[in-house]
Amino acid sequence: IGGGAYKIGIARPGEAVVLADLSTASGSDDNDPSSGYRIRVDSQPTDLVRAGQRTAVGLPAYGSYQIELAPENAPSYELDNRSQTVTLYPGYVVRLQFDANRQYTLFGQLVDAGGQSLVQATVRVGDDTTQTDQFGYFVLTGEITERLDIRTEDGGSCAPIPVTDLIDPSIDSPFFRLGKIACNAVAQ
Repeated sequence: IGGGAYKIGIARPGEAVVLADLSTASGSDDNDPSSGYRIRVDSQPTDLVRAGQRTAVGLPAYGSYQIELAPENAPSYELDNRSQTVTLYPGYVVRLQFDANRQYTLFGQLVDAGGQSLVQATVRVGDDTTQTDQFGYFVLTGEITERLDIRTEDGGSCAPIPVTDLIDPSIDSPFFRLGKIACNAVAQ
């Protein structure tokens, strides 16, 4: 029901229903049933939705509501949790789509082709940017669909490295030790 989606069963029936979908590119990899995102209706907590799932919330008709998600023992996701306004009338079913992208924390050491630490290099994954320390170490958080972009202290750059080349997403961990990552310099 509602935009080609359905939900069987509802904890709080009402004159109208909001279906909250929390979609992910790869589904949920979190096995804790108490973790997820609390659906908040006008700042009041209601049902819990987990990544990759849908939850139905029954509400009174003839009202306008602010719907948002709040993390509750939530796994590491970049979440589109903007507040959405819905107006409900008797029998309405409104489907709200929230997008979640799995985040991974990446810890590694950046080295040059000779194995020497690259100090003060700028390392970026998506929107997260940092600089390597005096030993070439860095920590960043990013999505599996992103890539490591590196600019050295002298202004040079390294060939971009897809995150998928650095981690194994089948391993159930939000944290990956990458070890030494060699910078393959790009000619300018």
